[in-house]
Amino acid sequence: MQVYLLGFGASVCLVGMKSWQQMNVQYEKLWWIPPTSYFLAAFEIYLWSKASSSNLLFWFSVGTGAWVGSLGAVLVHKRLRK
Repeated sequence: MQVYLLGFGASVCLVGMKSWQQMNVQYEKLWWIPPTSYFLAAFEIYLWSKASSSNLLFWFSVGTGAWVGSLGAVLVHKRLRK
């Protein structure tokens, strides 16, 4: 069960960071691009290392984390731009 929760959490962070990075580039928040890139690399390496021994439930937890992370990043970025 723990690996599924970690997969979900890492996916939330990874996709959230990808969305955040895209908005940083779009709105020219250049000082946020380098640190965001390092966080992206950390979460991506973790997920790739776990995906090799995954099953359908892991895939579902990572997919759910992906849409939660993307939606969350858009809402937070929108709130901070006001």
